[in-house]
Amino acid sequence: MDSFTGELKVYENTYQTLPLPGKKFNPEAVNKIIQSTLHSRLQKTKYSAKESSQLIQSLCSELQKAIQALDYDRYKIIVQVTVGEMLGQGCFFGSRGLWDTQTDSFATYTFQNGSLYCVATAFAFFTP
Repeated sequence: MDSFTGELKVYENTYQTLPLPGKKFNPEAVNKIIQSTLHSRLQKTKYSAKESSQLIQSLCSELQKAIQALDYDRYKIIVQVTVGEMLGQGCFFGSRGLWDTQTDSFATYTFQNGSLYCVATAFAFFTP
């Protein structure tokens, strides 16, 4: 038998449909992180087809952790990194997605040295 005799408190749902002030994804800050990470990791790196898979996984993990450290509450961060050999070719990258232009955003940076190019993009999707 329940001995509760107090008043029952009823709380309203508190749906958060927008980021809190100061917690909105900042592409400029994330772009600086991507730029500094790529420069520090790839400045003297030579392209190797055998090692590029491991390099990409490592860069994605490092960038993901650094961006998550900025504490963008309720954002899903997706990092995409592409590495290729510099052979004088042209490359075009595109992406499509359905997002809310008021809350979702991205940051991207392209790095090149004499041996390789690297394109890193971080997508941020607000999840209410």
